[in-house]
Amino acid sequence: MNVPIHGPADPALVSSHAGVVQSAATVPAATYILVRQSVERAIESRYRNERAFEVFKGKWFAVLLAEELSLHIPTQWRRVKAFPERIVGHTAQTLDPSGGWSNFLREGVEGGGSCARRGLMLLT
Repeated sequence: MNVPIHGPADPALVSSHAGVVQSAATVPAATYILVRQSVERAIESRYRNERAFEVFKGKWFAVLLAEELSLHIPTQWRRVKAFPERIVGHTAQTLDPSGGWSNFLREGVEGGGSCARRGLMLLT
């Protein structure tokens, strides 16, 4: 629905897709509209409250990043085989596991999570 992929949604494509979804719904049209509006409000609320990670899955990030890089550095980008599939691993290698971003993992392990019970330490 986004052409290009990192651009805004195409209203005609969104409308067309919404029509397909609504026609496949097994609930009355009025119920479908209420549910759709409720979902839209929930999504907008998460973005507004900096909780987009609950909606936007990390696995989509690689696709968007690869598309953006292909526009800005097309020659260099094409030299890396399977770049979109490999970018997550390459990016993860640059992370410092002692950084604040990993506290929730460390707390789960040190706090008696399943890994801690098995004597495993994920982050040191």
